[in-house]
Amino acid sequence: VTCPNPFVAAAAFITNEEECQKTAQVPAGTICMYDCIEGYLVVGSPAIECTDSGFWNESAPRCDILRCSGANLPAPENGYKSGCPHSEEAYGTECILGCDVGFSPMERHGNCLGDSNGTVYWSDTTPTCENEDPPIIVVPPDPVKFAGPLELDVVVDYSEWEDDIIESAIDASPPVVLHLSSINGVAVTGGRTTVFQEGNHVLGYTSTDQAGNENRFSLQLTVKVIRCQALPLPHEGVADPVVGSDDCNVGAVLGSTCKISCDDGFHLSSDEAYFTCMARSAFNTLGEWVGESSQIECFPNQCNLTAVINGYISGCSGVTVDFDTTCQFICQEGYKDEDGRKRQRGDA
Repeated sequence: VTCPNPFVAAAAFITNEEECQKTAQVPAGTICMYDCIEGYLVVGSPAIECTDSGFWNESAPRCDILRCSGANLPAPENGYKSGCPHSEEAYGTECILGCDVGFSPMERHGNCLGDSNGTVYWSDTTPTCENEDPPIIVVPPDPVKFAGPLELDVVVDYSEWEDDIIESAIDASPPVVLHLSSINGVAVTGGRTTVFQEGNHVLGYTSTDQAGNENRFSLQLTVKVIRCQALPLPHEGVADPVVGSDDCNVGAVLGSTCKISCDDGFHLSSDEAYFTCMARSAFNTLGEWVGESSQIECFPNQCNLTAVINGYISGCSGVTVDFDTTCQFICQEGYKDEDGRKRQRGDA
């Protein structure tokens, strides 16, 4: 009595080929042992026997490939998984797990493995992607501030540029915290000043994300003061400050008011001459003097000349003479003045 050639399924093989030969007539009583190649699991009886009836007592087993659950190897947070898109992956499938740009570690490979007992597992685990790049800061233009009237400093509001810096920061571990670390190279400890004098000031900043990565950068704060040049004066004119304490003859800051008057012996061409230093235009540090009249002159005071009875005036002519003019009053021959002098000198 014999049985037909034993069936061998895909990925299966007979382990005792010497006893169980692949022939068309297998003697009764022969036992064939089956196993699967690596990565497959025997499904059914691993041994079949040729009976006296000429039939095998069991159907030949099949080999099913081992499969790993994709859920057991998820994509990392802030990363990706490629090469294994299915919910279950066949034995030997390789998954590539990596982190997004700015995170570490680099790519790792996980393979679906298993043993003869059907236990499956991944050769690696999902990595934890950690942010390693500092925040990307969009540095705004350097701020420029103009002092107000009669001021040589400004009070700044840091939020004018800091809010924009934080809002535009690019980072994988937000939020980004901004810290003013230094002013003109001096470390900032405690409260930070808001008053800045005229000139340039370097503001050093440190931006830090939630992963502890830092980025350092700086801004230059420029404080400008609008000034007017020396107030133009008429001949024999002088200028004195009325508002502000600058020297009007040298220059004055925005908002200063100066009054023009004349030297002794002279008078103004107008009743009052007040000029205030005003801004010409935005972003211009050179101001201009603005007053009620642009044509101011100092005229000399004048003395009236009275005719000399029985005499005459020498060195002067007309009915009036200017301040500081010297005239000679001379009596005619045979006459003298009330003081007994024949000649008298007079200064206007």
